[in-house]
Order: sequence, then structure tokens, then C-alpha cells
Amino acid sequence: MSEYQLQIKQIVDSPRCRIYRQLIQSLIKDPNIRSGGSSGLFYYTVLCCYANFRTSYKRIDGIIHLLNSGAACLDASGVCTDKNGNATMKKWWEVTDEDIKKMTDACCWCEAGFDNFRGGGFSSHFTTKAEMPCTMIRLNLVKGLGPVLQIAEGWTVNLPEEVSDTLRERTNPTWPCTWFAPRCDGKEGSPFKTAYEVMQNWGANHGAISYGHIGADLITMCSMLRIPVCMHNVSEDDIFRPACWNAFGMDKESADFRAYATYGPQFKK
Repeated sequence: MSEYQLQIKQIVDSPRCRIYRQLIQSLIKDPNIRSGGSSGLFYYTVLCCYANFRTSYKRIDGIIHLLNSGAACLDASGVCTDKNGNATMKKWWEVTDEDIKKMTDACCWCEAGFDNFRGGGFSSHFTTKAEMPCTMIRLNLVKGLGPVLQIAEGWTVNLPEEVSDTLRERTNPTWPCTWFAPRCDGKEGSPFKTAYEVMQNWGANHGAISYGHIGADLITMCSMLRIPVCMHNVSEDDIFRPACWNAFGMDKESADFRAYATYGPQFKK
């Protein structure tokens, strides 16, 4: 465990269990630390003191726990591979019978907790077991402003099983579980300084996660629809916006808001 010295911070609204500046060893020894379960997608931001995970060659400035109350696409288990043997989420028409068996074998169906599902039923459970590129987005509807988009590109992380299992027991172990490391820049004042700042600036405790890094495409699409992008970690070299955006200032995200106010939306409310 010495290679995985982690600090845990809970940043959901409910203060039932706040864990600050405790190493993962303390969590393992104390089974009473528990959040109690909720239908939120995010529970913990795991800030890594030493994040040199053997399964990843990338710098990790924190890990976000993505979990959903029982429903998730089984493709996110990470058991399917492309022709080069890399973990992937395939287009539905490329999924084979062998892929289907792998995904269903990686999933178990747990009795749903009555605190969230009073009618009963089952919850799909799996843990993402591979490193895959992902994009997390959220469309926030702001009164008086309209829709604004947030984008966070990153990678799923295959945590050691003992670490993952311990943290899951602090939320709801029946739910599907993915550990996500957003691409961070380490800059003071940036919403992407660490994973903690990502969650602190996120609109709410839910989001939509897609396979691959598609942030640049989303930003271009938003410029066509006139939806401002208020937060993203996409390289400026990869972004295309209309040339007329240059007339609205040097800061491109601020220019988004001014351009959209001038040109008007291209979507129906």
C-alpha cells in the first residue's frame, strides 16, 4: 500500500461523512466511515499524494469517483478491446457476441437498496478495469442566461482492487463504479488545477461521460448552436471557432458569451 498514499475529500452537499487528510490505510482500518448512499453521480474526489500508479504512465492530479444509482452502459466495464488489444467502447454495430459475453460476465446484478429504490429491483454493478480516454460533460441551464456547457477530458483509472473496494464500501457497493482522472494543469486559480477544483467548479453532482476525447468537437458544435462553454480542458490548438469570434475579445470563453448575446441562439427552448 505504500505506493498508493491517498487523501480523500468528500465534496457533496450532504455532510454525513467528511473525510479530510486521511490516508487510505486509515480508511481500511475503520469500517464505520460511510457516506450512506445517494443517487448522486460523484461522491469523492480522491487527491493523490503519490499518484505513480503502475497501471498508468500519465500524471494524475486526482481521481473522481463516477457512480450511478444502478444504471450504466456495460461497455464501461472496459473488457472489450480493439484490434490492437487496447480497451475500448465500441460502436454498437461493431459489438460481437464475444464482446457481449465479456460485458455480461463482468457485471453482476445486485438487489437494489430500498433507500433509493423503494419499489425494489436490481442494480447493475461492475468496476471499470481498464484505462480508456473519456470526456465528461454537463449542460447547465442558468436562469437569465440559458444553457452553458462544461467539459472535462481525462482517462478512466484501474485502481488496485483493495483500494477500489475500500472506497466503494463508503458509498454504495451495488452501483457501477468508474474511477476518472481529468486532465489537470496544476495552475493556481484554474478550475483544472486538480480533480478537487474540477468538482468544486462543476455544476452539480451529475454529468454525462462519453468514450474518447471529443471536447474539441463539442466546442465547435456549441459555437454553431450558440451555447457558451464556461469550462473546459481542451488544448487551444485543437479548437475551432468561427473567425468572427476574434472581434469579441482575446479570452475565447468570455468571447463565447458576448458572441452568443450578439448573434442569438440557434436552438429552440
